Amino acid sequence: MFTLGLEFSVRKLKKVGNVALPTALLDMAVMIWLGHFVGTKILGWGSVQSLFLGAAISDSATTLLAKTINDMGWGSRRFTKYIFGVTIIEDILCIGVIALLTGIVKTGRVQIGEALFSLGGLLLFMTGVTVFGLLLVPRVINSVARLKDDETLLLTILGFCFLVSFIALRLNYSLALGAFMVGVMGAESEHLRRIYQHCIPLRTMFSAIFFVTIGLLVNPAGMLAQWPAVLGLTLLVIIGKSLNCTIGLLLTGQDLKNAIQTGVGMAQIGEFAYLVALIGVTMKVVDSSLYQIAVGVSI
Repeated sequence: MFTLGLEFSVRKLKKVGNVALPTALLDMAVMIWLGHFVGTKILGWGSVQSLFLGAAISDSATTLLAKTINDMGWGSRRFTKYIFGVTIIEDILCIGVIALLTGIVKTGRVQIGEALFSLGGLLLFMTGVTVFGLLLVPRVINSVARLKDDETLLLTILGFCFLVSFIALRLNYSLALGAFMVGVMGAESEHLRRIYQHCIPLRTMFSAIFFVTIGLLVNPAGMLAQWPAVLGLTLLVIIGKSLNCTIGLLLTGQDLKNAIQTGVGMAQIGEFAYLVALIGVTMKVVDSSLYQIAVGVSI
């Protein structure tokens, strides 16, 4: 999440924001609603577990898209800037959804007052981190970078990352939120490329650990037992996200070809689905079947 924040460019996003933001909001809102509907009306789950299901199927996998587009040599094609714009905004929104869910699950049910209080606290936290981060983090990093000591630079930026993540955790928000916010602040540094290159080996290591942990929690027999839900939700993701994003781009004035290409590219889920399900299982507000379903749909 920290390196994803480093890749996040506010300037680039502004160029496609008028297309990406409405499309991401439409897609996530519809998918969360569909997930909640399927969970409560078809699977017979409670409201909280159904919300976790909706959140799990709402966000497309940014890393999967980035690797696929890079491998296919499509980086210069017009639709890719819309795909990345929508996925980045969905990542940000998903972090907010995770923080909101973790703030209301303590009651075991959805309450408007609790949700609004948690959302207000989240906005206050993000505003504080953004204001003080923009004033402090880039300046400190630039000062340390002038020492020409790579170890000190890496330890400094990781220190900021762990500190803000710890604060986010103590405030009952997601570690991912704190890490991402520090990455965004670090992206404003003059030495972004140098910082990013030093963080790549760490990202590779932590990504491997993350996916090994994911794999250890997969129960093939349990996944097969949920095969009707896996197949049904897979179709829901492919059709639903394709239509949502295609319609979103058409409504914002894009041509049909770019709209369809973006919609089809968005019709998948990945690492955030695992993260949402894993948080729900860890907090003991959902059972393990949600995790098995989320991984099955992603596969």
